[in-house]
Amino acid sequence: MSIATMKCSLKKNSRASSITASIRSRGRFTAAARVARPAAYLLPPQYAPLAGLLRLQGVVVERLAAPWQGRVEAFTVDSLQAAPFVFEGHRTVTLSGGWAPRDAEIPSGWFYISTDQRAGVLAACLLEPSSEDGFGTWNYYDRELRRGAEAPVFRLRAPASVPRIGWERPAESAGLE
Repeated sequence: MSIATMKCSLKKNSRASSITASIRSRGRFTAAARVARPAAYLLPPQYAPLAGLLRLQGVVVERLAAPWQGRVEAFTVDSLQAAPFVFEGHRTVTLSGGWAPRDAEIPSGWFYISTDQRAGVLAACLLEPSSEDGFGTWNYYDRELRRGAEAPVFRLRAPASVPRIGWERPAESAGLE
């Protein structure tokens, strides 16, 4: 058993106060799988709401300013299983499958998310289709997911040499469809 100490500062009616709490934890968390972090992820333009969620978490998101051709890794779904119960408003999905390299032609406008940034590990955790707490688990890829089909995100093992422009979440992509 371990004990963790948290200190929180609260502000109410212009008065600040601090609370210190000790929490006993019997749990140990271990990764179900370890994945080598890619250089970047590519996400299609129709996933602007997910790009917006990444931005809200502090992830730098760019858009391709020109078409790009190159080698990507695509995740093919072998199986998907929805949880038999609703949890936090979602019927979570467990995905299994595998990544395979292939050539791709990506038009301009796709989202480019480098993992060489402060929030790069978070971006990888959210974008990996089979991540235990990523967008796939929380139903954000559901419209595209079918057994034998590719998930709607590609990985890049090396940074893409293509002009990119910064992207800020526009107001219309603030909500998820």
